[in-house]
Amino acid sequence: MNFYPKNYAIALQKISFHWKSQLILDRISFQVPSGNIVSLLGPSGCGKSTLLHIIAGLLQPDSGDICIHGEEQTNRTGSMGYMQQNDLLFPWKTIVENAALPLVINGIPKKKALQKASRCFPDFGLEGYEHYLPNELSGGMRQRAALLRTYMMDKKIILLDEPFGALDSLTRKKMQIWLLDMYEMLNSTIILVTHDIEEAIYLSDTILVMSALPGKIIHVVESTTPRNKRKKETYLNNEMLAMKKEIVTLFM
Repeated sequence: MNFYPKNYAIALQKISFHWKSQLILDRISFQVPSGNIVSLLGPSGCGKSTLLHIIAGLLQPDSGDICIHGEEQTNRTGSMGYMQQNDLLFPWKTIVENAALPLVINGIPKKKALQKASRCFPDFGLEGYEHYLPNELSGGMRQRAALLRTYMMDKKIILLDEPFGALDSLTRKKMQIWLLDMYEMLNSTIILVTHDIEEAIYLSDTILVMSALPGKIIHVVESTTPRNKRKKETYLNNEMLAMKKEIVTLFM
């Protein structure tokens, strides 16, 4: 068993994964300190989402270890909040019913679950939309609803798989700002998958850059710009531009 200090929310050591005869992930190792936002950045098809599935426990690696808060974990299913690429809101349920679903699944009576979820709607910018159906909301509002549902899982680790990838650039920027605004309330460690370099720079404390298949960590970029300052930046500042150049160079 490999031990990591409990101040690491997640620690991976030499994670490898094959799909049929194809090596998808090649001995991936990294640690995520509690309370950080870490991005997995890489080209499409490099295994980012597969790695998130493995962290969430939806897939098992062929080899390697995963520690959660200092303890090795093999059964991770349900131990983290996981928001996948599509919002996966049930179209026949209202927004508040979708948001309350994790509570209901955990045995909380439906009426109480709906009340608890409703109290969070103002914080997520959804007040007044409790009884709308998903198809009546804009893309950005649906993503807020999906993140609210993830928040209602009440997990200390949240996995986000390209949460804003389907949005137009203006809406995506607004949602990035909103996510940083919400981060203190979420009080969680976040691992974010993206292939957008500026999004990774804007949101992350640490960026783990992955290669094309077989996916491996080829570079680590640390941000020294505090989150509250990044949030105020309309454009990338000098440090952030230098980070972008550093990352772009890896793929040239």
